[in-house]
Amino acid sequence: MVGQGLGRRECVCKSFEYRQADDEGTRYRSDRLFLIVRPNSLDLRRLGLVVSRRVGNAVERNKVKRWIRETFRNDKQRFPDHCDLVVIVRGGWSFQGFADLRDELLSMARGGKILAKRAGRPRRRR
Repeated sequence: MVGQGLGRRECVCKSFEYRQADDEGTRYRSDRLFLIVRPNSLDLRRLGLVVSRRVGNAVERNKVKRWIRETFRNDKQRFPDHCDLVVIVRGGWSFQGFADLRDELLSMARGGKILAKRAGRPRRRR
């Protein structure tokens, strides 16, 4: 489906949903990204994005968000089912382009199987 974006149902939109993901989700970290995975009771995967202002100006931040949405839209099957996925991009990122970001995000997902096994366990608080 060329030209089809993410539907409203496929987005983590509300601030309490981000807080729930942060409190109850499992975190995965790469050099430039954090991925928080939290099981949901819905029959679909949802994506939430957090891009720090330290990433760059509005043009840069929006470009990164478009790239992440496009990766999620094209490769949904590689992410775990029935989960909220929150991608956090921290400042100082230096992706060479769309392919670099896509490869890093998909390598974090690892086909969705490993994440799906661990997604039910909340992270430990200290």
